[in-house]
Amino acid sequence: AYADVKKELNTLQEQLVKQREELAFDRGIVTPGEAKTGLHIQAFNVQSGALPNYFQFRLVLTQVRQNEKWVHGVVRLSVLGIDKGKPRRLGLTDITAPKTKELAFRFRYFQNLQGQLQLPKGFIPQSVEVKVVPSGRHESALERTFSWPT
Repeated sequence: AYADVKKELNTLQEQLVKQREELAFDRGIVTPGEAKTGLHIQAFNVQSGALPNYFQFRLVLTQVRQNEKWVHGVVRLSVLGIDKGKPRRLGLTDITAPKTKELAFRFRYFQNLQGQLQLPKGFIPQSVEVKVVPSGRHESALERTFSWPT
């Protein structure tokens, strides 16, 4: 009985940690605090997919504004890594099916973009470059590089 209670306690503690992380993330979107106004890359995650060389990604964009204007534009992703001993950059058209050049976005407060990537066999990913290009004249492009999870 003690082992069962201990196992249940560990499970509940893991769930609590996960919920606290999600709450902190959500608070960052809803109440950005000291964040300056404008468009932001809030988060980028990559996880292994069901098949080898397949990966699921999630990109969260946010907008901090005094008013409630819509923002729209495109996102360009590139995966940088090593292929056959040489550095290589793979754009979305290289790693998506059907081939996608860029991801479109349109939102007021935040948008969650998700998708699947298929990397070539033998390619060793090292990082992901995310470039957000808004369509409006008053917004400038954002660029951020994320390390590939190990």
